[in-house]
Amino acid sequence: MRVDVTLPTAHLLRPAVRQHTALIDHLLLLLLIIASRWIFRSHALYQMDSVNFALGMQHFAPVLHQPHPPGYFLYVKLAQLVQHILPNPNDALVAISIGASCLAAALTYQLAQVWFGRTAARWAGMLFVFSPLAWFHGTVAMVYIVESGMTALIGYLCWLAFCGKREMVIPAAIAFGLAAGIRQSTALFLAPLLLLALRQAGWRYALMAMGIGAFTVAAWFFPMITESGGYTAYFTALDDLWVRVSGSHTLLLTLWHTIFMVTAIGLCFGAATPLLLVRGLPLTLPPGATLFLATWMSLGLLFFLGGVFTLMNLGYPLFLFTPLFALLGAKLAALPVMAEGGRKRLLLILVLIAVHTAIFLFIPLYTSHAAISQYELDLPRVERGLRAVAIPKKTIVVALDAHFYGFRHIGYDLPEYLVLSYPEHHFSRGTGVFSMQGRRTEILGSIPVGQYERFVLYIPWARNTEDYRRFLNSHFDTKNMSTVNVGGDEFLTGPASALDRIFPATARIDQDDRMQYHRSEVAIGSTEIGTLTTTIKTQ
Repeated sequence: MRVDVTLPTAHLLRPAVRQHTALIDHLLLLLLIIASRWIFRSHALYQMDSVNFALGMQHFAPVLHQPHPPGYFLYVKLAQLVQHILPNPNDALVAISIGASCLAAALTYQLAQVWFGRTAARWAGMLFVFSPLAWFHGTVAMVYIVESGMTALIGYLCWLAFCGKREMVIPAAIAFGLAAGIRQSTALFLAPLLLLALRQAGWRYALMAMGIGAFTVAAWFFPMITESGGYTAYFTALDDLWVRVSGSHTLLLTLWHTIFMVTAIGLCFGAATPLLLVRGLPLTLPPGATLFLATWMSLGLLFFLGGVFTLMNLGYPLFLFTPLFALLGAKLAALPVMAEGGRKRLLLILVLIAVHTAIFLFIPLYTSHAAISQYELDLPRVERGLRAVAIPKKTIVVALDAHFYGFRHIGYDLPEYLVLSYPEHHFSRGTGVFSMQGRRTEILGSIPVGQYERFVLYIPWARNTEDYRRFLNSHFDTKNMSTVNVGGDEFLTGPASALDRIFPATARIDQDDRMQYHRSEVAIGSTEIGTLTTTIKTQ
């Protein structure tokens, strides 16, 4: 049964706004987006996922987390196309983020104008431009803002179909199929919205849209499976990751999750967050818009409130940005101070911009520009320290499976070393450890300990902490270990034969070999690094 939208489409789309004025608004909005994102863009791969995407651009292999499952196939393929213009992988991925930011901002403005009028659309656009979280994701090599742009496009096309332009359900289905190839969660969250639009369009257009949408999905799904090594390889890797990740989350609404939600909302909407709680403002939605918005946001809000998100995946809420910023823009436009105009309105605008800019620039979280800049200074220093401590052909480097300062960054930036990811992982086919060398990823069932003399372990943030000391004492015979301080960063080094203490399933050696290794490594330790704590200064 279709929803009866009694008003004509022309009224719902509010065409009374002069087109050239709306065009100027769009151009100013896009210029602000491009300028603000380009000026503060990251200049290096910022997070572990960013390195995964860069490796996927080089060789697509979700089994090896190039990138991590489910693969983001069309996102990687788009990045490969952009790479013909911008060869640097980070530059190509950031350019996509800026383009997606423009798409999301323009369609947020358009839908706010459709629902609430031009004034609300302007405020919605401004809030999007200066949203601390949208700003951050528009400057880094991550996929979340691309999902936001595709969500906005699907939402806008579904709204047109919902309002009576039934033929628009076909491009909506195409956009839905493409979005699923970029980030599969988009299909999950927006499936109810597309079904609502299909129901409103009538059976003939619905069947056409479903057929074309299925063809769109098939056009990328089967090539992705082929490049992934087949169905078994792809779905086994997906299942392995799902089992590992799902076991680390809880669906209980704990105190920490409450704190996280408040933090996430504040990063999304900044000083405009209180408007979410303001009621009684004169907002008038077109017929059917309440049902449309509820259908759009229901599943996403359920996941958000259910504790699926953490502080390390703050990009997830971005798929809700378009409808929420449209509502916030309408609320902002309806405030009495906005209707009065004059200095009070100007002061409120300046305060909003200043607060949001300060959050983006300085908040002590990884989503700030200050954090990006600091990371781009710190990571090269850590890598210089590793080069000062470790001889490539003689030393295995061990790094954490971490979002920052971890295995992926070190393995990508130091291709001359064999770099291992701590800890081991249990896969469907047995226990293995991720390794990198020459920017090639492998899952090793057996670490080639006999080919190396020493190892170097780097654990960020852990120096002189009780947890770090407890880890060392429980895993190593510290009499055979050396702590080396290089430029303020601490590295633990020891004989390669000791790696079985942290890689018990993949670094095993027999007793005769262990005796031989210990004799040679004691000599190496006394001549090259020593058994006492050493400090090395670097420029």
